[in-house]
Amino acid sequence: MKNQLRTKIYNAAVLTFEEMGFMFPVTENEAEPPAGAPEATVCVQFNGPFSGGLVIKAYGGLLAALAANMLGESDTPSEQQQLDALGEVANVICGNLLPSVAGTTEVFDLGTPSRAAEIEFAGGWASSTDVHIALDQGSADVLFYIDGEVPALKE
Repeated sequence: MKNQLRTKIYNAAVLTFEEMGFMFPVTENEAEPPAGAPEATVCVQFNGPFSGGLVIKAYGGLLAALAANMLGESDTPSEQQQLDALGEVANVICGNLLPSVAGTTEVFDLGTPSRAAEIEFAGGWASSTDVHIALDQGSADVLFYIDGEVPALKE
């Protein structure tokens, strides 16, 4: 079941980066592992039949490239625009992922994306699944936290 969830996270993230950021995955042998601390980390919390959060950590120039692509600018967007772009991507990934995990009839409330440094992950968010995505312009770690056990995945 964990592999199915990882596949769903990967697919939702890749689709979102492709459609919103015009960024495409590279093969594993082209991928550079992230070095050092992330450029930025954002989180979208959700509540519904189960609660948790989706976290994205950006590496290797992803933040500036993503914002520039989303805004259609050649100049480097401001730090706030870069964070807003990453937050919007996190929001869309989470919104697309939850129906594939819980089914399309379940209703979730998504919180406003926020800097993950402001979020405390201790406590109930014990179950997590993470996926690393190498893109043509940087890379990202996408972590999916669920309060308790991962529910049975819906097809």
